[in-house]
Amino acid sequence: MKPNGEAVRILEQIAVLQQDSKGNITHILGICNEITSWKKSCQQIASVTSTVDHSVIFYTSDELESQPLRAVLSKRELEIVKLLAQGHSSKFIADKLFISFHTVNTHRQHMIEKTKTKNTGELIQFASSRGLTL
Repeated sequence: MKPNGEAVRILEQIAVLQQDSKGNITHILGICNEITSWKKSCQQIASVTSTVDHSVIFYTSDELESQPLRAVLSKRELEIVKLLAQGHSSKFIADKLFISFHTVNTHRQHMIEKTKTKNTGELIQFASSRGLTL
């Protein structure tokens, strides 16, 4: 928001720079640019690019709004992906939620399958694009 109360449009770009051997994100780069002066299109588009094979998945604003994150993932899965996005390990999450390490990893695999993502980093990007708040 500008001092005069006028809204601004922002382009947010987030890239996973590094993951550990378990697929946990260890480094990200985030860049925000004001794009108010850019031509406005009818639809907003979010994209997720795989760091493995560089494939790109595009979501239009209609798709993003038609399937909120809570409609895609269960309450427990939302808890887990939120903790993953905060950088916590499966062991930490298991201890915090009083479940086994294997249960955390099973939930993680189910979330990756449900969201058609390829790894934990893409899962977190998917969740973030649908409004995951930390």
